[in-house]
Amino acid sequence: MLKKVVFFLAAVTLALAGQVHAADHPRTQHVTAALYASSLLLGTQLGAKSGAEQGKTPPSVLECLLSLDAASLTDLVESVLVASLTPAELQAADAFFESSAGKKYAKLGTLDLYLSAGEVPPEDAPSISPEENKEIAQFNGTATNKKLWNALNGASARRVFGTRLLELEKACGAGKRKQ
Repeated sequence: MLKKVVFFLAAVTLALAGQVHAADHPRTQHVTAALYASSLLLGTQLGAKSGAEQGKTPPSVLECLLSLDAASLTDLVESVLVASLTPAELQAADAFFESSAGKKYAKLGTLDLYLSAGEVPPEDAPSISPEENKEIAQFNGTATNKKLWNALNGASARRVFGTRLLELEKACGAGKRKQ
């Protein structure tokens, strides 16, 4: 259940972090990909921390997972975004998420990951003005936001992300039996 909640919140966080699509520069990293990768990793790390507190995750595995960088997921998220969204859609998301309202909205999504894992967030939620609330509501009602959400939460993307997260967990020693 916790994994589903954390994944849901990670998806919300990604819907909060815009991107510029540079079709003529395929190696350009999109901010959306980096932010969503950070959310995926944070969800995994918080889940591992909870598992360690319950005696289900060995301390060495937790330490390894906590030392990982979101870059281990960014290229994968990038590929999902580039395959699913047009350059114009990525630009629209980027314009929103580079705004004050978009940055605050993204921050709320990240802080919600902590709350969903039963953790105290490392900082207070940002204050959002009525104007920023209006901008957030407007973006949430766009076709771009819907397509972004669907791309990152579709069955195919979840499989791809889940496979990479399991690979990272295994690389950290998860699932190995004590000898």
